[in-house]
Amino acid sequence: MLFRGSLHLLIAGIALALGGENSAVCGGGSGGGFPPPPPAGTTLRVSQDAAIEFVQNTVFDWTVDRSTTPLQTPYVIKNGASAVATFNVAAVKRGTQAPVKSGPIAGQVCVTNMGGVVARSLQIEQVLQGSRDGGFEDVLKQILIFQDQLRAGQTKCYQFRLEGEWNPAREYRVTSSVRILNYNGHEGAPFGAQVSGVVRQQQSQTDVDAAAVLTDSVECPDGFYCEPLMGTRVLEGSAALVHAVTIRNVSAACGMISPLKSHSVLVKATTGETRSASAAVRIFSGKCIQSEDEPDYP
Repeated sequence: MLFRGSLHLLIAGIALALGGENSAVCGGGSGGGFPPPPPAGTTLRVSQDAAIEFVQNTVFDWTVDRSTTPLQTPYVIKNGASAVATFNVAAVKRGTQAPVKSGPIAGQVCVTNMGGVVARSLQIEQVLQGSRDGGFEDVLKQILIFQDQLRAGQTKCYQFRLEGEWNPAREYRVTSSVRILNYNGHEGAPFGAQVSGVVRQQQSQTDVDAAAVLTDSVECPDGFYCEPLMGTRVLEGSAALVHAVTIRNVSAACGMISPLKSHSVLVKATTGETRSASAAVRIFSGKCIQSEDEPDYP
């Protein structure tokens, strides 16, 4: 009987010991319980950069004029003889500033998933504000939906453009609200982080048709040799030029009056538009039979 009683007490003691240990686990006291489950949501870190370019164009126009002297009296160039015809070329450049043009506001929003779970259904809502009367007013709104699943610890940058005609005298500010569907404490509803910053302004100057290419040419009559037939030069400003052409009678029949036509063609460097001018002189190959008191030309 004593043996059996001792065995009963021993089993009871083991049961109490086990029962006491199980009670500590179930109670979840601060002393030795399991850690709480990880949060179902995450948090975001966002940054932003945006800029706009304003372009000032100066548009140049060109004119060209070509003239010569004498206007009526012909050059008398008998067989084997030569002469020099002189043409005056005037190229004039004038510039006009065009209104300032703006490009789009362009930039990027960079988002980092700071938590341990995937950030779901990312979208960005942007508000553009412009300065007015010492404050800012809303100018434009847009929503960019990416439906991205941003992995834990991942950083991704999203490009954006805001189209419009912007005023260089105003200051602009972009506010970007980045929202996901599982932000900590707001699971199931769009929520996130916000960033705001002033748009950087960049100025540039562009010259349109600041240079031009001028080509001079002549149409030499039959029986004559002309040099040079053509000449080309690049102009960056107004110029007064002389185009001298040597004309030699190599086989022209006597008694012939022929025009020597000359041309100037100016091509604007940027747009390719052309301007042209022409002038002509008359060439007489000499009389076939001439008395001593007759002039050389008819």
